[in-house]
Amino acid sequence: MSYPEWYMYESLYAKYQQRSVSELIDFAGNVKGKCVLDLCGGTGRLAEECAKRDASEITVVDASKDMTRRISVEPYLLLRVRVCNRDVSDFLKGHFKCWFTRVGPDFVFCRQAVNYWFDKESESHLARHLKTGALFVFNTFNTIPREEPHFTQYTFPDDNGVDREFTEVVVFDKTTNMIHHMQAREGLPMHATSFKWISPDQFDELLRDHFDFTVKIDGRASLYRCVRK
Repeated sequence: MSYPEWYMYESLYAKYQQRSVSELIDFAGNVKGKCVLDLCGGTGRLAEECAKRDASEITVVDASKDMTRRISVEPYLLLRVRVCNRDVSDFLKGHFKCWFTRVGPDFVFCRQAVNYWFDKESESHLARHLKTGALFVFNTFNTIPREEPHFTQYTFPDDNGVDREFTEVVVFDKTTNMIHHMQAREGLPMHATSFKWISPDQFDELLRDHFDFTVKIDGRASLYRCVRK
């Protein structure tokens, strides 16, 4: 996922980030001394937490240079985290071996973005690159969206502390199985993104050939801990 201003993304989703980052890593296990790959790593919040927990090697993959810009301006992250600005599917298909020439990562994370890239082909490429016992851990939503548009309005300060009016619209297109999210922002360009709906049964089908997995349900969210067979 790409967001036009990474600092706005940081502020707007601050109340969700720390919980989901810590919860996802805790669900995975101890990353100390381990090699970590963060897919759709965005601003590097999960990578930062892994660094604080003494992971030995951390790589963030995200197609958006706007999103990963924070990593290049934070000295702590710049020294600890490698960044690959590639689409995740392309990275798994053709660039993985350029970054992991030996045994590959011990942990692969994808926080709140698996629906942008996960399909049978990408799952097969990921599994092929992982050694037995490596973990793939991600979170996603588990409740199918409503077909009628859902509107949310709120006020949020921008980077200069100026309150901006936001209107968000979420629409599920059943014919294409795609979820469209649009955000109108006062004084800022409109932001829009789309991703596919993947049901819990579909995740089960996609994962079971290569992974043993457990699922933790937390309301409308599901956390998956998948161990490479």
